[in-house]
Amino acid sequence: MSKTMRPAIAAFGEQAVIVSFGETFEPETHRQVVRLSRELETAPFPGFIEFVPAYASVCVYFDALSMIDQGFAGGKDGSTPHEAVRRWLEERIDRLQPDVAEPAGKTVRIPVCYCVRCGPDLPALASGSGLAAEAAASLHAAARHTVSMIGFLPGFPYLSGLPEALSAPRLDTPRAVVPRGSVAVAGRQTGIYPAASPGGWRLIGRTAALLFDAGRAAPSLLEIGDTVTFEPIAHEDLERGMRERGWLA
Repeated sequence: MSKTMRPAIAAFGEQAVIVSFGETFEPETHRQVVRLSRELETAPFPGFIEFVPAYASVCVYFDALSMIDQGFAGGKDGSTPHEAVRRWLEERIDRLQPDVAEPAGKTVRIPVCYCVRCGPDLPALASGSGLAAEAAASLHAAARHTVSMIGFLPGFPYLSGLPEALSAPRLDTPRAVVPRGSVAVAGRQTGIYPAASPGGWRLIGRTAALLFDAGRAAPSLLEIGDTVTFEPIAHEDLERGMRERGWLA
């Protein structure tokens, strides 16, 4: 990456910096987010704690005392932890190659029931685009969706790749409770609720996939850069999966 394309790096509290590649979601901007995320995963700096990627930025958290103890900051040059992290990030970002594809994430197939009981907003959403509900479900399932970020709830994926015909604003009045496993759309995104929660996205289906499990080595089923495909299933198959999860009596 040329130095003229360097992102903005700013302090984010005493032990974090935020790397901003842009102000809005753009494919190339998000590719830079993914590339830097992969770099932090595979070869972090001393004192690194974690990173949180978003649409156009990455927040990097660190342990300042650990960095000083390990000589990564506060050495002969007297650099502060923020300065040391900024320098490390700038060196890594300069090495990122925008013309080389980032390492591919995994592909995850998620079974979804698109019936009206699971997706009460699907008929109206489909009608608004001149589609039958079944055609809208098929259109959604045929698309390849990319995990742009994880947030809102632990394991909640924000997926890009929603067909324009299924784009819709959030509900004017959010639901007090959205059932766990609900598949929903808002704007040009799809989301999946890993737990019951208030929510204003439009519900188009439901899955028994376990999006988040604190007992797993990798608690979140999905991570930034993954590809998601949806497989339509019957309601009885959904109920079977929910019983296996203990979600139904």
